Amino acid sequence: MHLADLSDATLDRVAEWSDSTISLDDSGAPDGLLIPTLEGVMHASEGDWVIRGVQGEHYACKPDIFELTYEPVVSDPQS
Repeated sequence: MHLADLSDATLDRVAEWSDSTISLDDSGAPDGLLIPTLEGVMHASEGDWVIRGVQGEHYACKPDIFELTYEPVVSDPQS
């Protein structure tokens, strides 16, 4: 899922897509999301992609790495 912005609508879509495992970062760090991963908590910023691993885990991925490595999957018109 692409974090094109951090609007309430995007945050709601992320929460639904991730079964509410991803949360807004309110720690005082730059705006973004906190993503619990198998290796610890990652920070995703506006413009990043959030990807789902083979075990259902989530990771933040910078746009340049995503473009070189992955293809977006559109599962519904909201994605």
